[in-house]
Amino acid sequence: MAGEHSSGIKFVENDNIKGYVILKAFDPGGFAFAGKAKSPSGRTVFFKKYKRPGGAAPWYQGFVTYQTELKRLIQSNPAAKSLCYEFIEFFEMTKLGGAMPLRAFYQVFEWVEGGKDLKKVVEEIETHSSAVPWDQRIVFAKVMVAGINALHRAGIIHSDLKPENFYLLPDSTVEAKFKLRVIDMDFSIIEGRKAPWDGVEGYVGTPGYLSPEHLAPNSVPKKASDVFTMALILGQLLGDGHPAGKKMDQYDELVKKAKLTPVVIRQPIPRVPDLQFLNTVINSALRLDSTKRPTAQQLLEALSGQLTEWEGKRPGQSMPASPVAAPSHPAAAHTPPVPSAPRVAPPATPTPTLAPAVVLPSLEVHGPTGQTLVLKVTSTIGRGNFSAWGPDYAKFMSTEQFRVFRNESKQWMIDHCASAANATSANGTKITAAIPVTDGMVIALGQTGKCPLKLMIKN
Repeated sequence: MAGEHSSGIKFVENDNIKGYVILKAFDPGGFAFAGKAKSPSGRTVFFKKYKRPGGAAPWYQGFVTYQTELKRLIQSNPAAKSLCYEFIEFFEMTKLGGAMPLRAFYQVFEWVEGGKDLKKVVEEIETHSSAVPWDQRIVFAKVMVAGINALHRAGIIHSDLKPENFYLLPDSTVEAKFKLRVIDMDFSIIEGRKAPWDGVEGYVGTPGYLSPEHLAPNSVPKKASDVFTMALILGQLLGDGHPAGKKMDQYDELVKKAKLTPVVIRQPIPRVPDLQFLNTVINSALRLDSTKRPTAQQLLEALSGQLTEWEGKRPGQSMPASPVAAPSHPAAAHTPPVPSAPRVAPPATPTPTLAPAVVLPSLEVHGPTGQTLVLKVTSTIGRGNFSAWGPDYAKFMSTEQFRVFRNESKQWMIDHCASAANATSANGTKITAAIPVTDGMVIALGQTGKCPLKLMIKN
């Protein structure tokens, strides 16, 4: 089709791209078009075409190079490779002609039938705590942490962890009946290497799962950021729910003030002799100071009953009940324990110094009675963010209603999520494509004016 290799042009059924025939095109995501395709060998695959960065973006080539290295790190680490989607290939295509060449970047992954993501498991648990067997929840939790630990050992920071980014593949041969895969790593970070979108897009994250580093204007997510988010998810899988509870609309402030509700695991876990010790380690992962959090390896060992010491305490000794807040003593006075797991050897080449992140305007979402949600990064938001703002929000708003992001000029944009049941309008006009956010713009559902939200740009 004309212009097929322009990143802004979606593919459609029966398109043939480098021998891949599109069988079904899905609703576009924030960064890419996706679909089901048949490979030249006849294998069914998950096919992805990036629309951001577009071929003309100044950081496009840097992104391609970065993705190449990211895939190399995963493929060369057996543990990371086994816990991520099978990667088949990626390639660029350029169409000549016109004012300038049209370039696009593609990736191809394994196709999986009949799976579900961890978000559905969390929703089942929230509906009824016994909906998912306890032993299955334990396995999911351990494999989730093991997957991220494998990525960390490979030098990769996921940076956008949330339940829906862990996919469960049916497998009757394993105890939990599912194998877990870590997905959605388009904007993951290579440790010690500046991301090509730094200062342009901001670092991708999801409201309700942002680490303190995501919320700080001059901070780049790190391994400890993933650990923070995993502690939140452990609260949903094994504890009493998300540590923000019913105050999800106040999540950012709860994080900044270390006011999240501590995670409490109450049911026994095989080979874990001291649940209080385990709870202390998990809640240490929610500290503001990233240097005072356990590593993914230590978190995995704690879940498996193999961590023998944490900050001078051992299982069976009395522990503080809620070690969530940042410690008051100076960092220099604290000597962290030596991890029981082998350390990963430092890289052979010197680690480059990262330039400070550019401080960009944040986006505030205001409710009708003074509620506020502050967004700093690309976010897809909906019912879960606003259900406490009134019954209409919980009833009429979809789980994914609209998405906000910065374009290549660093301007805030808003786009409607195609999967939402009701349309999204901006100042009374239905959103059919991404449009710039203006200060004071009013977002609502369709033409009804239900669920009004005012967007304010704050420097």
